[in-house]
Parts: sequence; structure tokens; C-alpha cells
Amino acid sequence: MRLVKSDTKAFIVTVVAIFLLVIILAWLHVFVHALLIISASILCTLDTRTVGLSEAQTFCLLSMVSLAGLGLGGLTQQLYLQALS
Repeated sequence: MRLVKSDTKAFIVTVVAIFLLVIILAWLHVFVHALLIISASILCTLDTRTVGLSEAQTFCLLSMVSLAGLGLGGLTQQLYLQALS
């Protein structure tokens, strides 16, 4: 089965694909961070399912770890700003 059946559709698909590629390359640092976060959450979900945790327990665990990381980052920034002044 062909993806496109006419030259116009093929041209549109090509232009959209190139546009998305340019966006990804221009914002590569953002794209890589987003991809890393998605990959880490999928891996953590697989690991917690292997251990036997439920969906709610997995969500709570990921939320607690994420909030702890956010708090630690905020504390580190405050200590750094205090050290500069």
C-alpha cells in the first residue's frame, strides 16, 4: 500500500516532513531533553511493572521522585545565590 497516490500529496508530505526535521534540528536541545524525559519515564514504568507495583503506585512513586528533584534543584539554586551575595 502506498502512502500517497498523487504527486501533489507526495509533495505535501515531503514539505511537511522537511519542515518537522528543520524544527527538530533548530530546537534540538529542547527535543533531546523531552525525548530523555519520555524515555526515562517509560523505563521507570517498565521497571515498576516488573516489580509488581500498580498503576497508582507507579504514579505516586514517579511524582514523589519528580517533586523531590524539583525541591532539591530549588534548594541548590537558593544556596548558590546566597553564596554569590
